[in-house]
Amino acid sequence: MTKDRENRKYGIGKASRKRKAGIELAIALAIIVITMIAYVKAQPTGPDSLTQTSSSRYQGSAAQSIQARAGNVSELNIHATTVSQFWQGYYGNISGTIVLSNANNQSLYQWNDANPNGEIYASRNNSLDWSQIQCANQSLIYTEESTLNMGNSVERINDTFNSTSNPQFFVGATDITANSCRSTNAYNGSGYQQSDFYQVLLSSGNSMVYTTIIDQNKAGFDNKSYDFEMLVPEDGSNGNTATTTYYFYVEIQ
Repeated sequence: MTKDRENRKYGIGKASRKRKAGIELAIALAIIVITMIAYVKAQPTGPDSLTQTSSSRYQGSAAQSIQARAGNVSELNIHATTVSQFWQGYYGNISGTIVLSNANNQSLYQWNDANPNGEIYASRNNSLDWSQIQCANQSLIYTEESTLNMGNSVERINDTFNSTSNPQFFVGATDITANSCRSTNAYNGSGYQQSDFYQVLLSSGNSMVYTTIIDQNKAGFDNKSYDFEMLVPEDGSNGNTATTTYYFYVEIQ
């Protein structure tokens, strides 16, 4: 029996074969698209350069005086400002380059971006598994507070990242949905605000990843224009002056 006769016998004609071929082609294209999507979003990478241009800290106020008189009992209202024991702040500007390069960083083409969007990440872990990135859970936050000897300080992470109002963003291919992570906002010149310099608590495994959203040319804490402001914790309890290494990663778009 010929192939055509066999096909006719079992009801397999040209139209049926075309449909079958079309289905196979669609499946093949779907696999290609899924594979491309998996690799479209590159994971965060270390910056090409990281330079500290200045650093300062609040030195406190001079002593204030008041007169004392024997036999008097006086009511005093006092307000004092003291420097943080548990947080380091970073701020500044960022520019970037998007490349079409090989493994030797040889570019077939590149795009220079003086005003990129994206995120900056900081962690005490220099070998993060970005496939595990997610919102930090409460258990890890408690562990981090204990590691940093924060105790019940008003500065502790729970009292600092006390909101869940983050915008949506992607870390590589991982979608961090809006209002899903513990977050806060670094200050602008008017103080507390809720629209720029988002700080978001992420984690990878047992490592905290402190994240800030890049906001191009926004008024910063001192009314100067910056692209980012960032908070990372540091143990300065009981006069501890030891320093801690943080590793910075960047994802620009």
